[in-house]
Amino acid sequence: MLALLWLTLVTAVTRGGGHGGALTFLALGDWGGLPEPPFVTPREVATAAAMGQAATEMGGDFVLALGDNFYYSGVRDEWDPRFQDTFERVFVSPGLRGVPWYVMAGNHDHAGNVTAQLRYSHHSPRWHFPHPYYSLRLHVPGSNASARLLVLDTVLLCGHTDDFGLGDVPAGPRDAAAAGAHLAWLRAQLEAAAGDSFVLVAGHYPVWSVAKHGPTPCLLRLLRPLLRRHRVTAYLCGHDHNLQYLEEGGVGYVLSGAGNFMEDSRPHEGSVPPGSLRFFFGSPASPGGFAHLRLEPSAVTVTFLEATGRVLHRVTLPPPPPLTPGDGGDTGTPTLGDTGGTGSPSPGVLGTLGDTGSPLNPPRRRWGQSGHWDHWFWGHSAISDPLWDTGDQTLTNDRGETPMTPDLGDPRDLGDTEDTDPWPGGTLTPAWVAPMTNDPQ
Repeated sequence: MLALLWLTLVTAVTRGGGHGGALTFLALGDWGGLPEPPFVTPREVATAAAMGQAATEMGGDFVLALGDNFYYSGVRDEWDPRFQDTFERVFVSPGLRGVPWYVMAGNHDHAGNVTAQLRYSHHSPRWHFPHPYYSLRLHVPGSNASARLLVLDTVLLCGHTDDFGLGDVPAGPRDAAAAGAHLAWLRAQLEAAAGDSFVLVAGHYPVWSVAKHGPTPCLLRLLRPLLRRHRVTAYLCGHDHNLQYLEEGGVGYVLSGAGNFMEDSRPHEGSVPPGSLRFFFGSPASPGGFAHLRLEPSAVTVTFLEATGRVLHRVTLPPPPPLTPGDGGDTGTPTLGDTGGTGSPSPGVLGTLGDTGSPLNPPRRRWGQSGHWDHWFWGHSAISDPLWDTGDQTLTNDRGETPMTPDLGDPRDLGDTEDTDPWPGGTLTPAWVAPMTNDPQ
């Protein structure tokens, strides 16, 4: 059975001085050292030091880890010494002390024990990996501006790849029902984010890339239309071992995969839309790099930095214009999926379930001067881990069917119409689990 979990947590951001009026974080991918001594690369060590300096000078409320946390085959269990050798003893700069890391899994992590990485959250005060996919609500201090960061498991969605061949693409999800549930969760979260100032989505695999792996056909088919339809501000990823910024369809694509290796080849320049590539850096002589994001009420600023501290590229992304009914087929009404008629649970009114045919419109919260964010997630627990066993709540449509295999489609089909609903038809009828009420109102 596909069980649903809805959990609410609250975290207060400890803000550094001199960075008021903004929420900031660092995005780092493909940083996972080596499986043999010394379990790190010089590039990882240099990048870790530069991240600490950037957090001190530019602000760093948290780190977003974009996957491939442990090369080449993840970890064995939650006590694996790789957690110490490749993470805890490496990212030790004063600027990173006490800074929480929000983590996702990459394909190399899926080659090992991802559940162990989830459970390591109970061993480290800064390692936060609550579920294979989850949502962060970000609030810009001193303002009403809010953002939503959706952390995906693109390996769960699209499948595994061995990562060794040029242009290798994921082979398709190992668990089609799990992939369908993940996609349904993403749709619901994007619908619920209609009132946020900014929406960020992050996954390990790229949507667009000019480098070794190139665009991911599965994400072009399933994710790209959703990003455009819901006017997502940016999609963040890794997988290719360089730094890239592309812009297409109003969405910024931030690729930050230079935490451990660097590759400068661009075999897929002809595979991305003309004019979409705005920045690329992959010099093999470079000591590495990462991205820094600054969220203010008026814009999101993305800065790409080399591990030397040099600013490589900077781009400012404004919030989308106000949504009007009928714009892009989106009425602004939070519903689950695209079938309409079923209200989604409101993150703004905790403990309230969706009311069929009457979507909720929660009031905006008021927040103090210090930055806060809350995060929650709901997803299937069809994994062999009692930590996520939530009982017999199921996700079905009105004919009792669970999600079907998503259509991975043809990567050349880049139309804006998303026609890959994992349900064969009918109105969705979710059985919600009430959230824990641990949230300041």
